[in-house]
Amino acid sequence: MSNLNQTIKDIKSIKIQGASNICRASIAAWQNYLTGWQVRLVNSYLNEAKRIGNLLAKARPNEPLTINAFKYLTQRLDATRRLKNPRLDVPGLKKLTKQYVADLNILLHENGQRIAFYGAKNIKNKTAIFTHCHSKTVINILAKAKANKKKIHVYHDETRPLLQGRLTAEDLNKLNIDNTLVVDSAAAFLVSNFSGDQIKIDAVIIGFDVILPDNSALNKIGSFSIALAAYTSKIPVYLAGSLLKKTTQKMEIELRSKKEIWSAAPKGIEIINYAFDRIPAQLITGYITEFGIIKPSEVDKYVKKYYPWVLKS
Repeated sequence: MSNLNQTIKDIKSIKIQGASNICRASIAAWQNYLTGWQVRLVNSYLNEAKRIGNLLAKARPNEPLTINAFKYLTQRLDATRRLKNPRLDVPGLKKLTKQYVADLNILLHENGQRIAFYGAKNIKNKTAIFTHCHSKTVINILAKAKANKKKIHVYHDETRPLLQGRLTAEDLNKLNIDNTLVVDSAAAFLVSNFSGDQIKIDAVIIGFDVILPDNSALNKIGSFSIALAAYTSKIPVYLAGSLLKKTTQKMEIELRSKKEIWSAAPKGIEIINYAFDRIPAQLITGYITEFGIIKPSEVDKYVKKYYPWVLKS
């Protein structure tokens, strides 16, 4: 239980961040808890699997990748109950739990490789790219482009208040990819054509946390202004990530602690600290997914074909 509680704490505090990292940490904690739990009744095990999955998913409710992962895992376990196999026991369920988690990790890994392939293929040589926050998916795309001998320069912002942009800078440095860090307030202007000819951005590539029912996206606060600036300057905007981040539910924008912005703010000052903003579908040139680069209007078609269980409540 201590490992489970620590994982939840680390997700809430953003010690564990990024949709894929949160998902992998959550399903690992779920597996460790269940396989170490001493219980005899099959129904008790299956009910606890669902309860713990919901508990972990709620640690960061704006992460449908984790929500959909537990939907996948619990539905597969529930399918064994429907078979009414008289030989099914808790030790057998524990083996299945490990197998299903392994299967899901393979799927996540393969999806990541495909996204990197399609994203890198779309990048032309001698390209200036702008990215935002810290997306491991985007880093993998840029690494693949670098491996494909494409010369790129990546511009990115600090991403306040937690400065995730510095993680992006460190990753790009390790990959020997030329990169430039700017303050958040300069991002939209730099991306736009109004910033002059000294720096010309060819494309915006950012990650995303959620694909909403209307196929717009939620991503780290600041994404909207960058996408809008690019759109008005006719610069393509690509969002990179798995279609497993699709949700059928309405999602509220997460409000985080004001102390992240100003830990010792004087009394009487109101501080709003949005974690995410929304990128309307019309601003998105394409989603870079495990099935290639698709338009927002095509998302539902692909989800229905490859992940129909995501659309089930």
